[in-house]
Order: sequence, then C-alpha cells, then structure tokens
Amino acid sequence: MGEMAAYYRACDLAFVGGSLLTYGGHNLIEACAAGVPVLIGPYTYNFAQAAESAVAAGAAVRVDTAEEVIRVARSILQDAGLRERMGKAGVAFCAAHRGATERTLAICERLLG
Repeated sequence: MGEMAAYYRACDLAFVGGSLLTYGGHNLIEACAAGVPVLIGPYTYNFAQAAESAVAAGAAVRVDTAEEVIRVARSILQDAGLRERMGKAGVAFCAAHRGATERTLAICERLLG
C-alpha cells in the first residue's frame, strides 16, 4: 500500500497487472478501496480469495485475454452507471473485510490468555 492508491484514485478503471500471465496478479484490494472498477485476468492464485470475492461482489470482472481486457474496459468506460455501481461495490467489499488485524489479535489473546 503506497503510491498505487493515488494512481487508483486518479483513474476510471483499473486492470490489475500480472493476472493475464501465470505470474499471478497484483493486489486488487487497493483499486477496490479507491472505488474503481477492476479487471483481472485468469491468474489470481496469489490473491485467489480476494479476487473471487471481488468478482462475486460486482467490484471486479475477470477477463481471459488482452483483447478481452480492451473490449470489457471499453464497455465499462462507456457506461457511467456501471462504473459507479462497480466502484461502490468495491468500496463495500473492502469495508466488509476491514478489521482482520483486530480480530486476529483478539483470537491470539484468547488463546494465550
């Protein structure tokens, strides 16, 4: 979490790099938190749960090829209502998953106490 947050806030749509290749995608949570619609490729094993949850929440769309990235990005960019709904879904997705550190610490305290 660094300068990418500023870039995401400045854009209308984010494609999470690395996810079209077997390397695995980068963190899509930052883009979701910025309220930006997100496109991800098929290789998100290193963020599998977050990727699936974001897609299920309507915050992200999974694409399989570079050509599909362009086609779907163009479609989303031409639909202000869809961009707004996806952005709000991303913010809600992130809000629903906040507090993991506190919950983990509480569990540790119970186990150690």
